[in-house]
Amino acid sequence: MVAGIIKRACVFTTLAAATFSFRAEAQSVSTVTGLRAALAGVRRGSRIAIAAGTYDIGNTPLRIADTRGVAIIGAGAGKTIIRASGSAPFIFELAGSNDNLEVAGMTLLGAPRLARNTHGLASGSDRMNLTRARFHDLVVRNVAVGISVVGSGNGFCDDVEITSNTLDNIQDLVRGNGVTSGSGYGIHNDGCTSVRIAGNTIRNADRHSIYQASGYQPDRPRASGSIVIDNNVIIDHGRSSSLPNEWQVALVVARSSNVVVSRNEIINSNFDAISIEDPSEEKRGYSVRNISLVDNTVRGARTADVFLTASGTFTSRGNRFYRGSSATRPVIRREGKGVAGRLSSEH
Repeated sequence: MVAGIIKRACVFTTLAAATFSFRAEAQSVSTVTGLRAALAGVRRGSRIAIAAGTYDIGNTPLRIADTRGVAIIGAGAGKTIIRASGSAPFIFELAGSNDNLEVAGMTLLGAPRLARNTHGLASGSDRMNLTRARFHDLVVRNVAVGISVVGSGNGFCDDVEITSNTLDNIQDLVRGNGVTSGSGYGIHNDGCTSVRIAGNTIRNADRHSIYQASGYQPDRPRASGSIVIDNNVIIDHGRSSSLPNEWQVALVVARSSNVVVSRNEIINSNFDAISIEDPSEEKRGYSVRNISLVDNTVRGARTADVFLTASGTFTSRGNRFYRGSSATRPVIRREGKGVAGRLSSEH
């Protein structure tokens, strides 16, 4: 062990906007080498306290793999900065199975111009299970995907909270075939259940600011609970998008059931503000039901306020839509199965 890189200490962590505090025997790190070593050797129930400073990780991600009861805590966003180069695939990569994981209190910073799809904090290709995860009080900037959790294949993803984070300049990258798929996502959940996405601010995401997909589907493990997307602020969505595609919606609920979208504010979206989607072109059956839009505010959407490609009736109450300073009826765009879709507030 190198003196000064890793030391044992009793650490008390308090963040200005934090939702937690703890006092526990912790491993304190102050260099990239020390951080990588701490992550590689972390034991069940450990706390890794990352001291204030800037940590340049280059193009090699920090892997969080097969942990249980681990907290990875910085000195606060803007104080602890984890910085990646333009070709890094991840800043923090979730691998294997992680249970009761907390990541908080730091800035994750990508390159101003990306050479590949850098993910800030995200499930990697060798993920398996993610349960009881808490990701909060992070600033994520200059990446292609901000915070992403995925439940797919034989894996299980349940009980995830993504709260009180700030995401900015979430970039899309145009591939050789002229598409930007896989980039430009602020907060992304694909297949995880019992998820709470709340109190986040997302500014200038190129493709989707919040993307909820494949929740509570018949081909996934049975799960209880619901997905709650609450009290988030989305600003200037799609301002720097590379493509003008109309489906680059700010807040998306796609191929999902049991979702509550409540008290969110979407300001100056350059594309549609909110969508409920069941794409016909995917030619398979999804369960899209029990979706509620409650007390959301949309201000100055350049196109539609709500985009429907799913059939059925969806609860809508207390939502407010503004063009300029005047409240108006929502502009609703329909396509495919959405021609038969409606909001309960429509007369």
